[in-house]
Amino acid sequence: MLKSALIVLFISFIMGMTACGAVSSTATITLAATAEPELIVTEVVSAEPIGDAERGQQIFTRGLDEAPPCSTCHVQSGLETRMFQLAPSLISVGERAATRIEGMNAEEYLHHSIVAPSEYVVSGYRAMMYGNYADHFSDKDIADLVAYLLTL
Repeated sequence: MLKSALIVLFISFIMGMTACGAVSSTATITLAATAEPELIVTEVVSAEPIGDAERGQQIFTRGLDEAPPCSTCHVQSGLETRMFQLAPSLISVGERAATRIEGMNAEEYLHHSIVAPSEYVVSGYRAMMYGNYADHFSDKDIADLVAYLLTL
């Protein structure tokens, strides 16, 4: 009886947190038809925040929370020219990002490249990207930045 009550309480808690937006995941929950109900979570799917490309552009060009702007080193349009590029051009970065690491889509690759920039360094460049964006940017900030990058 106590086990049944705990299961109902758990399900109610998750449903309440999801309804108010505090939880951004979904779970498939199955109750086994036995004398003692049993909670079996068969699948948990994490929902990434959906990015705002317009806000991402602001973060790209202005930086945020004392983190330097990406535009300091990255070219973002064909109109910009520089004698020397510190970082790869981001023109059509979404297309390239989708094929850089097998098993990663463009969004995952770009997100990872922002929070752990030294892990995937483009050939011809050194690992010199600012390494503390994860400390300054929220998940939403990164999602916004990724949404913007996918528009280039």
